[in-house]
Amino acid sequence: LGVKEYHSKAITDGATDLAAWAKLLRRVTDQRQPIFDRGPIYDFPIGEPVASPAEEVWHRLSKFDPLIEQWSNAVVRARCLATLHPESGIHASFPHHEALVQGGRIIGLRAIAKKSAGKSELAASDIRLIFALSETLREEPYGRSRWMELRLRREGLQVLWQGLISHAWNDAQLRGFHDYLHDPIPPNRFYQSIRMERALWMEGLEKLRGGPFRLTIDIRKSTDVMPELINHLGRSIPIELYDPEPPRIAENPVSIAFFWAMPSGWIQLQKAYVLRHFRHLLSAATLRLSPGGRENVAYLNTVRKSWPYEPDDLTDHLLEEPARWAVSGIWELLDRWEDNQITFDLAAAACALERFYLTRHSYPTTLAELVPEFANAIPIDRANGKPLNYRWTPDGWFRLWSVGRDGNDDGGVFRRGEDERGSDLVWPRPIADGEDRLF
Repeated sequence: LGVKEYHSKAITDGATDLAAWAKLLRRVTDQRQPIFDRGPIYDFPIGEPVASPAEEVWHRLSKFDPLIEQWSNAVVRARCLATLHPESGIHASFPHHEALVQGGRIIGLRAIAKKSAGKSELAASDIRLIFALSETLREEPYGRSRWMELRLRREGLQVLWQGLISHAWNDAQLRGFHDYLHDPIPPNRFYQSIRMERALWMEGLEKLRGGPFRLTIDIRKSTDVMPELINHLGRSIPIELYDPEPPRIAENPVSIAFFWAMPSGWIQLQKAYVLRHFRHLLSAATLRLSPGGRENVAYLNTVRKSWPYEPDDLTDHLLEEPARWAVSGIWELLDRWEDNQITFDLAAAACALERFYLTRHSYPTTLAELVPEFANAIPIDRANGKPLNYRWTPDGWFRLWSVGRDGNDDGGVFRRGEDERGSDLVWPRPIADGEDRLF
């Protein structure tokens, strides 16, 4: 199930094609053939013929029920957290991350199958489990942990959206989703990750200043770090990872040699640059994520435009490029984190709109009609402090969007790629219109 290429192909207009999944699972089980003619043979339950692709996928995924049940029992505990070793510094490993993400995919696919089979309450329970799994990463101070959170939340939102477009959720389920999505994620979680990444870079630079040292990296894919965990997931690894050889550890001399060629004073200068860039990043994050901090949109646009920048000459490039490496990934994470917060707001508004639809059999003409029965107040766009943009459409659906990070309303147009930074964030419509989709 970790076949990422197939996972993307089995989605049509944003909705998962369960018939394609059923065909895949049937092929790798009944015919005893490996996926794409290579890799391990999966052993999913066969059972009696079932009436629909949804029931077949659900049945075959029952292989993972024991593991998912363990996770369900674990996440209800107050402190369901993985064991980490921060004292390892730059050598810290995260064997549970990919297992959680792969597990989230499995649970998400199972939820879609349950929803399509008419078992909406069981599907809603799986969505809540995915969100709960993302919360198990809440106290991990690493930037990588924040990326994993975003991946799990995206999986949960995808399933939630598919239930919304098929009107599968009842009022109680939608109210529960709305309450979770509307509850803001504490920004301190992100600030903590910024400080940890800063500390890791300072530790690495200090080690380099002290002279050559042995830095080893695991060149295996992250899904193979803890084979026993992945085996619990049915060896759900990407198709390019069918290497039966023992784990291989290798040194990474390329980037280290660059630093070894520099004098120790240059390393000290890099530490100063790294501290400056991270201070700038932390200030921007405080403005962008704190309640009310987004009111000064003009200043925030200035902050955004100041990064990334191009060095003026080769000297500037050599002096500050390593410091740019240190924060570039965190800047991107900040953008994605803010987008996720806005997407949660869109999802909460969509749940309120669906509750309105269940009662009135049509969507409202304005968001003001949601108040006070379906929402306490008109949903606000945290990107500019104004109400979210909403328009009822003659085809019976609606358009709902945020102005996005740049604070400019582009009329509900979402663009992927290089233009994504300046595009609106648009809640996906169930109609194939050829537009880029948020997810």
